[in-house]
Amino acid sequence: LLAHLREDLGRLRVEQQDDVVLAQGFRHRVERVDAHLVADGRITIMFNNFANPALIMRLYGTGKPVLPQDAGWAELAAHFDILPGTRQIFDIKLDNIQTSCGWGVPRMEMQAERETLVKYHRQADPEAWVTKTAGRVKSIDGLPTRASDRYFGEQ
Repeated sequence: LLAHLREDLGRLRVEQQDDVVLAQGFRHRVERVDAHLVADGRITIMFNNFANPALIMRLYGTGKPVLPQDAGWAELAAHFDILPGTRQIFDIKLDNIQTSCGWGVPRMEMQAERETLVKYHRQADPEAWVTKTAGRVKSIDGLPTRASDRYFGEQ
């Protein structure tokens, strides 16, 4: 499973040399990452450099999803500014880090962050949000997953 990481949709912290914690929240169908981590524990996080030098870096590891109702949430969440709509944190132990040339990655420039998703979750009704996400107990490919039991709004 390859987890895409964008600065506006998740926060990454390196806790120790081989420990990474990723706060992942309001992406559409984030349940898929949760389900695959539960199924086999493996995860790959890929970074692309869209400027120079061309480069791709992949973090390979094993991990587990930690939801707000789980033991360990408070300790991991303390490392992040929890964004509105955050549903889980991935606690990842790295096995391998590799880089490759990235010569096939196009050059692109960041013009601006889109505020739409953050704005949507910031304005969400907490009760309706929990009700909506409570039904997400299966990934898009049919694997079982768990829903968050609480809403994080404006901090």
